[in-house]
Amino acid sequence: MKKLVTSILGLCVFASAAFAQVQTFEKRVTASFDDAEERGANATSSVGAIDLTSSDLELTRDGSSTGDQFIGMRFTGVNIPQGAIIQNAYIQFQVDETPNEAGTVTFEVQDADNPSGFTATAFSISSRPRVAGVSVDWTNIPTWTVVGQQGPDQRTPDLKTLVQAIVNRSGWASGNAMVFIASGTGKRTAEAYDGDASGAPKLVVEYVVPVTATFNILSSSDDAEQNANTGGMDLTSSDLEFTADGSAIQVIGLRYANVSIPQGSQIVNAYIQFTADEVNTTGTVNVLIAAENSANSAPITGTSNNIAGRSFNFGTVPTIWNPGPFASDGQSGPDQRTPDISGLVQTIVNNVSWASGNALLLGMVDPAIVSVPGFSPNTTKRVA
Repeated sequence: MKKLVTSILGLCVFASAAFAQVQTFEKRVTASFDDAEERGANATSSVGAIDLTSSDLELTRDGSSTGDQFIGMRFTGVNIPQGAIIQNAYIQFQVDETPNEAGTVTFEVQDADNPSGFTATAFSISSRPRVAGVSVDWTNIPTWTVVGQQGPDQRTPDLKTLVQAIVNRSGWASGNAMVFIASGTGKRTAEAYDGDASGAPKLVVEYVVPVTATFNILSSSDDAEQNANTGGMDLTSSDLEFTADGSAIQVIGLRYANVSIPQGSQIVNAYIQFTADEVNTTGTVNVLIAAENSANSAPITGTSNNIAGRSFNFGTVPTIWNPGPFASDGQSGPDQRTPDISGLVQTIVNNVSWASGNALLLGMVDPAIVSVPGFSPNTTKRVA
């Protein structure tokens, strides 16, 4: 059995119900201890002191006495599934005061599955661990001129990298909390929960949940072998040898019909799952995988050279599969599974002529046969 499995992400809002739709999550700070200020290192007194009940949040300068502050914002009940794909995320503020000072505010996210609320303990915002190497700078912040305004000028840049880092955690669960930490220079003054709960910081996240679709070989002629030397075709073999059948070097063609993936979908992951037909456990086998450059692959026929004679896309970096041992007949597990071929599938569904329900064809061959640098001809095989 040769089964193509893809995890797909439908980007079009009008995609059919079988594919992922963009969903939006919104949640304001909902408790006094879920937004807080910490005096900065350049404060004139009480460096690190925490204010849990301020009526506003200065991003980040609140006079010389508090210096450039750390601002903590905790959003609870974040109902986004683990592993969701974040399309866009931002925090929406509401203007509390209109004094403005130029500067840059940097946003980070706490490196935790379900962080707790803030406390009055000194440095309890800045001491929280943040996800390493992931931050977003808010530069050229528009001037805030109208008290009560909450619009695009009071909206952070896209924070999707921060949110993605958290929902990708193995310990993340829908409904957990997230903590964002802001620091930097300049001044904009936003409402805090204790000043106006209805205008407290609001987290907005647009996301999709990947959908898994499986496509099988539907016809005897849709998996075939071609003799690489003579061009001869075998459409009815009971198995597939990759990449040699005796002394004959083979090219394998796998055509998947009725692939119901909308044009332009984002392919998150894709692989082919085989089932072992013979026991082969020795030696190293290298298999180059490519996709036909076609928006709707024609059926495989008995015409000489019908697989290798097609135009193939090998990707920017060739996809080489090194299958593990086929230890038992009927085995179908990780050793019989190709590496991720999402890049190859993506090139096909990105074709402007691709339509859901079209066919795609994948080819497999010994990389040495097509002169991929660094490979010698295979001396053994695997049989599916």
